[in-house]
Amino acid sequence: MLSRRETSIALQTDKTPAEYVALAQLIDEFAFDVVSVYNDLPYHPAFGPLFLMAPHLHRARIGPAGVSPTRMAPIDMAANVALLHACAPAGAYLGIVRGAWGERFGIPPLRAPLRDMRDCARIVQQLLHGEAIHPQSHAFPVPADARLALPLPEMEIPLLIGTWGSRLAHIACAFANEVKIGGSANPRLAARMACILRAGESEHNRAPGEVRLVLGCVTVVAEDRAAAREKARRAAARYLTVVLPLDPTISPEPALLARLEDCLARADDDGAASLISDELLDAFVLAGRPSDIIARCEE
Repeated sequence: MLSRRETSIALQTDKTPAEYVALAQLIDEFAFDVVSVYNDLPYHPAFGPLFLMAPHLHRARIGPAGVSPTRMAPIDMAANVALLHACAPAGAYLGIVRGAWGERFGIPPLRAPLRDMRDCARIVQQLLHGEAIHPQSHAFPVPADARLALPLPEMEIPLLIGTWGSRLAHIACAFANEVKIGGSANPRLAARMACILRAGESEHNRAPGEVRLVLGCVTVVAEDRAAAREKARRAAARYLTVVLPLDPTISPEPALLARLEDCLARADDDGAASLISDELLDAFVLAGRPSDIIARCEE
């Protein structure tokens, strides 16, 4: 049974093998409930770092947040997370997302995102349960008699669906344990998504609160508040071009995205950071002193 409120830490996969191990050992000294790694392009795919870290994390469940079916087939997702679950003392979870930046690297997007995300998640769950694949998927034509030829997990592996959209969040309430807004620290968006999840639970005969809401974002903590927020601005700039248009509670000036993209294209990190106001920063990152972060999380 998952606890009602948890704290997680997530890492970008841009490190050496030794750094992944050292970070896992450091994280294990603290009471984190979940350790995630991203699966962003053009960094290491998530499962490699996770396998390096798993033996060193004794209390936190671990997993990718998240894997896109444009980059990994459902049968490989299921096989990888089954092995990760067996390697991780506190178990694993699997995050599935549509993904970003793929087309920049020659990876085509999902043709029917809502249908394909649903089918991918259901196929993964059926494979992990040793069940027949049903219904047959248009995007993933896995035969009904397909099985994983490996030890299946004895306990349920939590499934997380990453989305900012109301339609996918609503659909995810039929089968997911968690829905994550990746890249947001916006209380208004959290409240909006919580309402969507409650409606989805009701329609799909899930208990109230059974589908949990997860938020994750760039986080910088330091006693020097100004330095933390400046570092966060620079780190967040590259993500804002993706996530800013997804937040329906924010109406940025029309030219902001174009100016951000222009700065990033010219590798002008200072210019990009200067475009991010305090209000905009607080909607997408957690940055400041420890007391600031606590207050924002409580909000």
